[in-house]
Amino acid sequence: MMKKHFFIVILMLLGFISCDVAKTRIFTSFVTAYYNTNQLELETTESGNIVIIGTGRGWMCEWKSKGKQKQIYDSLCVLHNDISYNTELEYGLGAPGPIYFKGDILSIEVFSNKNYDAQHPANASLNDIVRVMSISPYKHIASNYKEFYNWKRDFPAEFSNDSLLLPYRDLVYSFQSYKKDHPSEMYPVNKRLSEATASDFVLMELVDRYYKGGSPMAILMFEKAPDIAETHEVTVRISLSDGFACYPKIQISFE
Repeated sequence: MMKKHFFIVILMLLGFISCDVAKTRIFTSFVTAYYNTNQLELETTESGNIVIIGTGRGWMCEWKSKGKQKQIYDSLCVLHNDISYNTELEYGLGAPGPIYFKGDILSIEVFSNKNYDAQHPANASLNDIVRVMSISPYKHIASNYKEFYNWKRDFPAEFSNDSLLLPYRDLVYSFQSYKKDHPSEMYPVNKRLSEATASDFVLMELVDRYYKGGSPMAILMFEKAPDIAETHEVTVRISLSDGFACYPKIQISFE
């Protein structure tokens, strides 16, 4: 009797494991899932920069969703012109590849409550001295999935200024199909905020990272120090394409 029960348990375990065995199918979109974040917050990185973090993941829509969620997913794929990927990928219980924020950032504005320097009095925009750094597959998608970025060869020098970005130096594989013989679909986002436009922020996210309780969207780095070494309350005004807007604040000590 014990042997019989043991055999049944083994069969049940094998059946459970087999449920998560990878299958393959043709995916028409590179992005296979989006999620809604409840809040955008600011944290400091180990390198002293600011990181925008999406916290409190809400609902998710993906390639296998039904009803309204599937309609939202399909509309986001159309919005990003991500409708002709037509690539066979492996998938299990979850979506293959990274999951992206539902709303793209439209604008980022940075302010301080104190005088920064002669050109930047309190509450003036600091966008001309703040650099935004992240990664995005949007250029790959916009090229009809033909262009790739070689991180090992063309690693942005500015990315060396933050420990969250350094690991991308060896990002020479494809996130989506996991091939290790060609560069990545992910491109760097690396501009002063004053020079960046909404198109630079599309699908911007530090994928494959988790930091201080959330998913990091981008790093904000001051390119110069203030005239006086003191603590500033920095406000970042963020507007997203889904109508969401927030004004998180953070205390930054410039020493």
